Amino acid sequence: MALENVALAAGTSGSLNINGKEVDLADAVGLATVSGVQNQKIAELINNVSGDTGVKATFVADGANAGSITLEGSDGKAIDISANLTGAAGAAGTDGTAGNAGATASIDLGTGNTVEGAGGTGGAAGSGGPGADGGAGTADTGSAVAKGTPAEKGDFTINFATAKLDASIDGAVSVGGTTITQTEGTTTESVASLDLSTQANAQNAIDVLDAAMEQVDEKRAEIGAFQNRMTHTMSNLANINENVNASNSRIKDVDFASETINMTKGQILQQAGTSILAQAKQIPQAALSLLG
Repeated sequence: MALENVALAAGTSGSLNINGKEVDLADAVGLATVSGVQNQKIAELINNVSGDTGVKATFVADGANAGSITLEGSDGKAIDISANLTGAAGAAGTDGTAGNAGATASIDLGTGNTVEGAGGTGGAAGSGGPGADGGAGTADTGSAVAKGTPAEKGDFTINFATAKLDASIDGAVSVGGTTITQTEGTTTESVASLDLSTQANAQNAIDVLDAAMEQVDEKRAEIGAFQNRMTHTMSNLANINENVNASNSRIKDVDFASETINMTKGQILQQAGTSILAQAKQIPQAALSLLG
């Protein structure tokens, strides 16, 4: 839906009602129509209440519909819109000059329904004094309804192994645009509510139990696969822990051997130094013994 050919000159007044919410257009009255200033303001006023109306307004700046206002309902919601417009009053006549007619207020609701509040007539010219007062503008109300855009069809799956249609439901059950017709013998039940009182119910119970067993098998397969992945992960983590501990042990062993070598080297150097010093002290004594 689009709002087109909007004309709200100074002196006119109007409002829109969108999905039951009133939108006063007073702030847009008299604004310039050049470059769509007035229509941009109207779009802003509509968007200010979009939370209540579910309708978003967009000003169309270019293209075939340039200058119009496009209205879109959220989630394909229909748009129910009405406009109430009043034309401007005509100007009073003056001495010798008739007054100008008032401006007409109009909006095309985009469905061929144009709401138009005619301007008031100008006052007649006076002779030797003020002329007659201008006429009041007239009011006009119009409305239009635009159907919402249909929601896109979504893919969904119904698991009849767990779904249950109450036996008291008679006829068709509608899910969106899809109709499910329930007839005798097609009621899908849960295991907890099986009825074996009749042959038909017993046969239905077999079907339900088969479906339930299939579900149990599927869940067991899922759990088994999960346990296998968990066991593999735990084994992998144990191997990593063992490798880290072995690497740490080897690093510590290397450090201990290196320090032991350094200590032994130091001891040898100390002992060698002590032996050489002792020999050096004996040389003077030997010389003195020769002199004696």
